Amino acid sequence: LTYNFITNTIEVPVNVRKEFNLLIVKQYIQAGLYSSYVLSGRVKDGDTSHSLDFKNNSDRFDTGFSVGIGSYLTKNIQILINYDYGFTKSEINFGDQVISSKNRRWGLSAGYMF
Repeated sequence: LTYNFITNTIEVPVNVRKEFNLLIVKQYIQAGLYSSYVLSGRVKDGDTSHSLDFKNNSDRFDTGFSVGIGSYLTKNIQILINYDYGFTKSEINFGDQVISSKNRRWGLSAGYMF
């Protein structure tokens, strides 16, 4: 049986960015720390779905390290691929079991700069 854990999270990153003009478009790398908070979550197992039940309210918080590489496609449009590595362990009540997890996340984002 496969379980899918889905969370809705607010993340606040603090990154340092270095830009390069190597090709026609401008590239950059960035790295820094982040903090996040899980607003809600669900676990799905086949046809059923249940709300996540965190062992402690503090398990909703996460801090970690983030690194990414991006490019300006035009003067205003940019894309970014990043990886987040969470430092904090969360514990989720799952029936009569407690599941521990650490966040590891890949992200792809696009932005428009005004």
